Amino acid sequence: MSLLSDKIRDAINQSERLGVINRHMAAKAVKPILVESEKDLLVDEALAIRIKAMAANIIRNLLKGKGGSACGSAQMLMFPDLHRAYPVDHSGREIKLVGALSYEEFQVCMKIREDQLEYDSRHLDYLKTTFTTLKPFWLRNQQLSFDDICELYAEKIALVDA
Repeated sequence: MSLLSDKIRDAINQSERLGVINRHMAAKAVKPILVESEKDLLVDEALAIRIKAMAANIIRNLLKGKGGSACGSAQMLMFPDLHRAYPVDHSGREIKLVGALSYEEFQVCMKIREDQLEYDSRHLDYLKTTFTTLKPFWLRNQQLSFDDICELYAEKIALVDA
């Protein structure tokens, strides 16, 4: 029996057309071949995503009123740009209202945000470097896809190295 990730990868490969992945087609291909433990895992993951989104909506709705139990009015006046809740673990499984954060949890929130920003910054740098490398080819061929431009670039490198 193959791993769940292999099943999903195969379904994505089968559903991809011209660089576009049809999520519904991929899901239809995966569902019949899942074993019970894989179904349970996927349900757990989907529920975690939905619960996180619903918790955020509930907090937003509380804030639309008079502050309710979502946050104290002093907090709103002194620090209006704070989010009203933050994840207190790197997986994002536990979200806590900012007004209920302890000293240690507040530090954890900052560390999580710093890690996210560091990752995002590194990835943005990589995107910019990639774009700068390919830009001369893309300016002359703006209708081409990223894959097509990479092929042109690879051909240019092959000619230079030859």
